[in-house]
Amino acid sequence: MFGHLAPSITESGSLAAELLSQLLSCGFPDAIYFKDLRRRYVCLNEVECKLLGVATPQDVIGKTADRLVSARRSRLWRQEEAEVLVTGTPLIERVEAVKLEDGTTLWFSATKVPIRNSQGDVTGLFGTTRDITDFKHEERAMAQFIATISHELRTPVTSIMGSLALVASGAAGALPAPAVKLLGIGRTNSQRLLRLINDILDLEKVQSGMMVFDMQPVDVRALVEQEIAANRYFAEPYGVRLRLHPHAVTGTVLADPGRLAQVISNLLSNAVRFSPSGAEVVVGVERQSGSVGIWVRDHGPGIPEAFKSQIFDKFAQARSVSSCQGGTGLGLAIVKQIVARMKGEIGFEPADGDGTVFFVTFPSLR
Repeated sequence: MFGHLAPSITESGSLAAELLSQLLSCGFPDAIYFKDLRRRYVCLNEVECKLLGVATPQDVIGKTADRLVSARRSRLWRQEEAEVLVTGTPLIERVEAVKLEDGTTLWFSATKVPIRNSQGDVTGLFGTTRDITDFKHEERAMAQFIATISHELRTPVTSIMGSLALVASGAAGALPAPAVKLLGIGRTNSQRLLRLINDILDLEKVQSGMMVFDMQPVDVRALVEQEIAANRYFAEPYGVRLRLHPHAVTGTVLADPGRLAQVISNLLSNAVRFSPSGAEVVVGVERQSGSVGIWVRDHGPGIPEAFKSQIFDKFAQARSVSSCQGGTGLGLAIVKQIVARMKGEIGFEPADGDGTVFFVTFPSLR
């Protein structure tokens, strides 16, 4: 079999051939194959044979897959493999749905990377194909679960919050001070529960690709001013002031205004919770090298060095030494996912004196 291998595969000698033989015959669950510059199979494992509908590797070595798959898949494979071979750019985890004659749909994740010789010339490609049908079924079940949570949990919690607000306002008659205090505790905890539900839903939506983004030009400064005003009520119980930096500039980016507002709001609420009473959180907007940046500066204790690599992880706050400030531990993870989906970048750095500056940047439209 290995006499058909491209020079770049065999030039390292018998050890490489032995390792390759083990790779193809070790029972690896994914399809594995090598192709030459003309897209002909050089070698392949039994899983790839099964996907092609051939009995043995010898039935396909030296041939392309063009006559073994549907015309649509053949055109797709020719196009993407030609791009890999000509440009040397790998194709990573391209997801493809294949509908069988009985109506069943199978899902596959394909990766194809160029093979190069010692001079760096592309001499063929290496590919793997993984059956992700079970994962797709689990993803669909998760979508149904999210919908159930939304209806069965978020709706009644919202109703409870509304009822508590009405009672606290005196709609059902005057209440003694102890009862008002207890209602306040109930409203606060209902709000925390609703934030947790909303955060879980948002995180699952953005990770599964279910979150819809309506991309349009957004006036960043105007949106920042709007969110500062909207979050002042949240900051008041913490004794924290919110302020726009006097040198904040105007700028326009392509984004979903609702999701960008969510990003700003999450950064503001995070800064408020970690700032001491009497401090202020400052928000700035600046332009740099064709991009528009939004930064939020708090006066909190800063981020421990050992914790910096985890700051955008799910439930990261629960592992933080400063987790007593409340929150779900999902806010920054959601922010990172949303920013990435809108082609932006997020980061943080220590602030001068004390605290931390979180920033997000997006390409500028004008």
